[in-house]
Amino acid sequence: MTDTLSHPVRDGVPEHGRVPKSFAAKMALLEIVDGLGEGDPLTPERDLAERLSLSRATIRRAVLEVLLPELLPAIVSGGSLCLLLTLNEFGIVLFIGAKGVNTLPVLVYTKGIVSFDYPSAAVIACVQVVLSLLLYAASRAAAGWLGGRRVGVV
Repeated sequence: MTDTLSHPVRDGVPEHGRVPKSFAAKMALLEIVDGLGEGDPLTPERDLAERLSLSRATIRRAVLEVLLPELLPAIVSGGSLCLLLTLNEFGIVLFIGAKGVNTLPVLVYTKGIVSFDYPSAAVIACVQVVLSLLLYAASRAAAGWLGGRRVGVV
């Protein structure tokens, strides 16, 4: 029986020394991503597969496992903002079928352009901005919670 203290674990590499292909792909991808500057494109999947001698499916899985957790907060925030914009205008009114119901943008337009009541239009617009910022902050907090880490509000 061998002593476990004489054979330390080597960063997740098994005792036989062979590194799983998926692990090698993730490590290579992390090195490539760390070397990229802001706005630089990622190396195409085909080139990565040829350079690392791995299948494109292994590369694709590594890309999803490495990059998706980083992209999840942005995807959730973008989706919630799209939902906010969609429901804000006429979506709710159309679904409910309520006649005479005005949304905030229509109310701002009516007060400002139709009746020339600029102070009321400004107050309603400020309320809309505050509501939008609160929903944005809530979506960022939810994205941080779903992503497993805290994301700043702005």
